[in-house]
Amino acid sequence: MDTSSAHLIWQALLDNLEPFHLDMEMTIAAIAAIIAFQQFAANRTHNELSVQPFLTTPVRYHLHPEDEHFYRLVLRLKNQGHGTALITNYTVYFEDQKLGSAKDSKALSRAIGAKIQEHGNAFYVENFVATRNSAIRAGEETVLISFSVPHDNKDGFDEDLKYLEKFRVEIEYKSLYDKKYSHSTKH
Repeated sequence: MDTSSAHLIWQALLDNLEPFHLDMEMTIAAIAAIIAFQQFAANRTHNELSVQPFLTTPVRYHLHPEDEHFYRLVLRLKNQGHGTALITNYTVYFEDQKLGSAKDSKALSRAIGAKIQEHGNAFYVENFVATRNSAIRAGEETVLISFSVPHDNKDGFDEDLKYLEKFRVEIEYKSLYDKKYSHSTKH
């Protein structure tokens, strides 16, 4: 076999392997793209979880900081998650009566104050009414509803605490990734 015949045979083999070579390149590229997409999706899921807010509403009481003759009963809003909570809406109820929502936060604040004043023992009224799109950072805590009662009335303290628990707050919020959540103080 002369060199020109060997060259022709070799060329014919290479020509026949060319489509296989291209198919292999496409397969490897497709596999790499799939792996890259899966990694991107896993990273996004991890990132979403690492900035997920989680709102809670603990009820607390303690001696009033300005006057030790009063207990301060407080319904708080706390973000125990890892990311900022963006308040999109909220509604406050007393028993099952709607007092108002984020659409008119000033009227809601007045309605909460009026309900607390109806409670005979209430001395001091404080309530925080978040506006829509308020942000509560991770670890941040704020007062939703608070009032003080005389601490010499030990028998009435349980009633005062039960009165505070009659308020129900329903909060809609979202994460920085626009994932929506809700929380209610309903027991």
